[in-house]
Amino acid sequence: MLFAGLDLASKVKNPSGLAILKDSKSKPKLSLLKNIYSDKQIIDALKKIDFLAIDAPLIKGEIPKGYRPAEKQLINLGLRLMTPSFLKELVLRAQNIINNLPNHVKVIEAHPRSSALMLGLNTRRVVFNQPKINKLLDTNNISLSNKHQFDALVSAYTAYLHQKKSIRYAGEDGSYIALPPCRSIKLAVFDMDGTLTQPNSSWEHIHRQLGTWENGGSIYLQKFLADDISYEEFADLDSGEWKGIAVEKIRTIAKRVKYNPGIRELIEHLRKNKIKIAVISGGLSVISDKIAEDFAIEDIFVNDLISDNGSLTGKVKINVSYNSKLPIYKKLLKDLKIKPYQAMTVGDTNGDIPLFKNSGLAVVINPINEEVVKAADFEVKSLAEIITLLE
Repeated sequence: MLFAGLDLASKVKNPSGLAILKDSKSKPKLSLLKNIYSDKQIIDALKKIDFLAIDAPLIKGEIPKGYRPAEKQLINLGLRLMTPSFLKELVLRAQNIINNLPNHVKVIEAHPRSSALMLGLNTRRVVFNQPKINKLLDTNNISLSNKHQFDALVSAYTAYLHQKKSIRYAGEDGSYIALPPCRSIKLAVFDMDGTLTQPNSSWEHIHRQLGTWENGGSIYLQKFLADDISYEEFADLDSGEWKGIAVEKIRTIAKRVKYNPGIRELIEHLRKNKIKIAVISGGLSVISDKIAEDFAIEDIFVNDLISDNGSLTGKVKINVSYNSKLPIYKKLLKDLKIKPYQAMTVGDTNGDIPLFKNSGLAVVINPINEEVVKAADFEVKSLAEIITLLE
């Protein structure tokens, strides 16, 4: 199977980059990397290709003004793109080339500079990327010569990942830009319940230990899920079941919480690679305090059970409601000066989906439904599996 990347120039007189990869058992092998000019040369070179990723807006019919949903989504991730209307000459040339390709050639749109950033490649001094590129594919002793070839090579690798289903897509209504999940992560943001810890819910864990689940917690949860009560009402009812219970008893219960497999290996890997760690969860601080102590994580955003004179008051301070993770996440990125595409988010419920859509790498573990799986880039069984996604 052959994969091509085309860094198409707007004008025929300017060089277009062309790269062709051949599939293999371990990693793709580079068979061609060169500059190319005329439409005929390009079409002839692509006749035997199976998959093509082209660096040009793929638009049928009239070119829209402003940004498409695909560009808007990538811009929200902190990436830079131009409007298709600004690239009108390029769009028209791409249309002509694609219309003259054999029907068996499958074509996707790529944005190699964005893909390069996601892969952790240098977009300014492209020839310096050779060592990293050698790890991604078998270069067959072929070296980069210029930015056109670099963009073509990244596009070809994007086409390869597309066929391997290791790709993500920005856009809607049949107009998509493909790019790899990010490998240049600077921040890892985790949900807590069901993600780092084995109980799916901090609330349920405490209820079951206190014997207040069947006639209390489970009833309130069902009412909340049925939209009969708000999250705030649900939280007040839940915490009201524990009024007067000693805080120390709750802390003892919290210490019984078990972690999901692979947490220590993953945290160690993140620290070794200087990746910042944060937790954003609708769970409770009595559980997160254990995580903070065991793994020295400082950026933790959860809800607090209110106490007075060593006993719970039956009230809760809500810092993170079910659908309010995104504003907290965005503020954290701003405070840390990290762009969304440089963040990895890990979760298990629908409440994590907004974070998935606003991060460079989205991972689901122990998903509660198929919708969460579809929103993520990868699904893992163990937290340690995430390490391979970052290498």
